[in-house]
Amino acid sequence: MSPSPAPGAPHTVLVVDDEPNVLKALRRTLAGSGHRILATVDPREALQIIEREPVDVLISDIDMPEINGVDLVLQVRRTHPGIARILLTGRGHLETAMRGINEGEVFRYLTKPWDRDELLATIGQAIARLDELRRTVAADQRAARRQLLLGELEREHPGICAVPFAVGAEHELDELRLDAVAGLVTDEWLAALLAQAPGG
Repeated sequence: MSPSPAPGAPHTVLVVDDEPNVLKALRRTLAGSGHRILATVDPREALQIIEREPVDVLISDIDMPEINGVDLVLQVRRTHPGIARILLTGRGHLETAMRGINEGEVFRYLTKPWDRDELLATIGQAIARLDELRRTVAADQRAARRQLLLGELEREHPGICAVPFAVGAEHELDELRLDAVAGLVTDEWLAALLAQAPGG
């Protein structure tokens, strides 16, 4: 499985087109975009790259021999759903592009010849959406770990998480009780719980 992108690292865009000249043109279009660009003429190699590289966005031509673009994005959707998928299509393949959108959950499709500004804007939108989804997933994982820790603490020491609360009332925490709780929560205990937590 490919590693997750490191926080703050450049986003990686993988471009796949069986025509070398088209691939070169795409690389020229994306040069200077600030993204890390990978490219291949072989869809099978694209799948291998995805297994070893932290790819954020896949841009694939539709009309390729052996594995067409729609089949490629379908495979990527199954194995790496966190990669945004964009299809490039000639005007004669719009029906196929719609299949990619419906079955492969393609973010967008663009027609050839592409407009540079539109292509860059589409990649930017896809990355913004990915980043937002990743932030949401990270927040959910933190909340799940917190709930797991609190649940385990309560199971081992019933009542420890219960704090009486009345609306509008002020509450004082018993320093002796806090010291007792702190003594129960060791670094080893926390490490063991975090290792069991989702995403831990």
